[in-house]
Amino acid sequence: MDDDGAVGRNAATLAPQRPPGLRVATQRFFTPGEIVQLRMDARLEYNKGRRLQERKDVIREEEQQRCLLTEDAMDQAHALHRWEREKFEALLRAQSAEALPFQFLEQRIQARIMRDYAREDAELRREGRAAWLEQLEKEKAAAIEMNTNAVERRAASHRFRAALTFIVVQERNVRTSLEEEATHHWEAFAQAEEASRADAAQRALERFLNTPEQLAIAEARERRERHEAKVFARLRKLFEGQQEKYIKGCHHATGGMSVFEGNAPKKICGRCRVKWDESLGYYVSLDRGVKIHPPPLPPSATDGGAKQHGNASTEAARSASAAPGSKAAPARRKAKG
Repeated sequence: MDDDGAVGRNAATLAPQRPPGLRVATQRFFTPGEIVQLRMDARLEYNKGRRLQERKDVIREEEQQRCLLTEDAMDQAHALHRWEREKFEALLRAQSAEALPFQFLEQRIQARIMRDYAREDAELRREGRAAWLEQLEKEKAAAIEMNTNAVERRAASHRFRAALTFIVVQERNVRTSLEEEATHHWEAFAQAEEASRADAAQRALERFLNTPEQLAIAEARERRERHEAKVFARLRKLFEGQQEKYIKGCHHATGGMSVFEGNAPKKICGRCRVKWDESLGYYVSLDRGVKIHPPPLPPSATDGGAKQHGNASTEAARSASAAPGSKAAPARRKAKG
């Protein structure tokens, strides 16, 4: 009766149930294709859950049946064991008088066997303890050897590092000394090469200058330089004399002194017709007819410097002619009139 009730309950549990569907108010948020897909997914999920539930129910029923079978088997085994024990006890009671010598013999044999077992156990214990102590000694020796090897490896590593550092430092020192020696060698070689080139150039120049053509050119250059020095001295004397005449020849300051001297010198004197030209850097006359002697260029000046000096003299003459109060200005005004 219990089995029939359990089967009925399981059948009611395993009966197919209708899968949940979408409500009408929710269906308007999905397209027909999405609704069909959702229903298919829901049905698949429902069938999967139902199969899992059926499998769990079958496993639970199998466990129950197995437990019942196991209990019945154990009860039958216990009953059989009790029956055998009762039968054996009855047989022993019937044969106790005849089996007593055999029991004594069996007890002595059992006692001897137990003594042998105890002796073998003691021997095995002694052997095991000795082996254990030996193993401990081996492990201790291995640990000591490992520590010793580790210390030796560290010492060897330190020695190797020290040797490597020494080699690297020595190599660097040797490389530095070689580089310095190479640098000194190349510097000495370059200096010797430069000196030899300079000596060769000097000898070649001396040979070149000692040729008749160069001697003639040098003599002509010396004559030209002497002539230029004489011209420079003459022009310098004219320039200095003219500037001294402009400065010393003026007596229109207070006390008959020159306006170009004193604590507050002026830059122009209307009476002497002389002014200080800022662009030229010396005194010039305001009269157009007066010849101005500019400062001469040194004899070593180039032709470009001479042209610039000539342009400066021309500019001085122009500034003198264009100055206010000059004699050329009234003449131009009369000509215009």
